[in-house]
Amino acid sequence: MATESTDRARGTDRMLDILEHLGRNDRAMTAGEIASAIGAPRSTTYTIVDSMVSRAFLQRSEDGLVSLGPKIALLGLAFERGSTIIQAARTIVHDLSQETREIAELNVLDNWKQLVLLAENGPRQFYLRSVEGGRYPIPQTASGRFLVQGRSPEEILASIPEADYVGSNGVRQTAKQFLGDIEQAKTDGFVCTRGLIEPNVACIAVPIYNHSGKCVAAISLVMTITNFDDRETALLESVRNAGERLSAQMGNFSF
Repeated sequence: MATESTDRARGTDRMLDILEHLGRNDRAMTAGEIASAIGAPRSTTYTIVDSMVSRAFLQRSEDGLVSLGPKIALLGLAFERGSTIIQAARTIVHDLSQETREIAELNVLDNWKQLVLLAENGPRQFYLRSVEGGRYPIPQTASGRFLVQGRSPEEILASIPEADYVGSNGVRQTAKQFLGDIEQAKTDGFVCTRGLIEPNVACIAVPIYNHSGKCVAAISLVMTITNFDDRETALLESVRNAGERLSAQMGNFSF
């Protein structure tokens, strides 16, 4: 009985490992690739994948590549409908975008990347777009300087790959500089960046804290540098107000 229970628990863990791995990698994979990535036997992985495909948690293309299935999307929608925090965050992000006419995002930490959890693209944005589910290297983002708060410098340095310190323009940040930026963000309570993730893009971010004092997310604006330089003070005030509104509603919730 104990062996059966242990095997069942291990199978559940592997099922969750499969979902998490596919969710983080933004591409379809073969079952063999998945097995190697999660460190599971191929035969076991094939069996689990077949079961999840049959129930639409995964889908398989004609060439055998596996990706997340439609049932996952339905569960995500159900979660958002049932979560008062997500509903509140969606409203606040929308209001911030409408007020400033810029891109507003709610960003969280996921596997040492910034994940855009919610996004509103603003009424006047044409060439700049944000996509919910987008993932970005932590050192290249304003929000990232808050999202790793509470982690030790040793953990941060061990967890962020060297490639993530190199921007799209080829400029490399140093780890020491990044750690300094994290401490400065704590002191200031906001981060403003110019040309960090893209040469002509500016960002403003403030942290979202739950009632335990843990930084659980960051709310941000993304815009052209020209728009930022023209309205820096007003935009920062808008982001701060939005951050305070959401933090006040967080309770002890963590993303």
